[in-house]
Amino acid sequence: MKNILKSCVITIFLTLLFAFTAFARLDDNVGTNATTIYPGTYYQKSEMCVFSGDVWSGGSSQVTTYGEDNTNYIIISEYGSMLLFYWDTGSGKMSGTLIRNADGTYKVINDSQAAGNDPLGSFIESITPVSDSEIVIYNMSEGDQGTDNYFTMVKAG
Repeated sequence: MKNILKSCVITIFLTLLFAFTAFARLDDNVGTNATTIYPGTYYQKSEMCVFSGDVWSGGSSQVTTYGEDNTNYIIISEYGSMLLFYWDTGSGKMSGTLIRNADGTYKVINDSQAAGNDPLGSFIESITPVSDSEIVIYNMSEGDQGTDNYFTMVKAG
């Protein structure tokens, strides 16, 4: 009888311990999820352009930083379980679908480039959420020189 009572007490104790641990973990995640992109309109807060240099002429590399630009925006909308985007950079437009990677970044599939966009092959490599209201777009341009552009975008409103 003593052993049965002892086993019951231990079982109840372990059950309560696991339950409290599970609730504590759920509570830790509330409001701190920076791995989700939320639908809305985001405007450019800043841009960092990394110019890798012309490998044929030996041109040097450089990093240029640009400030806020309200003509450069991205609209992200929800369609079922997918996120769709429309990006207007001022000089070109892109649209497509965002798929979430295991590391929290989003890759672009089915992207299309409207007329007037970079003919050297500009495309979005990834979009990474920084907070509930800020994302970073990693945009690459291929061609003779190639650039890597990082656009920090802030959600309007």
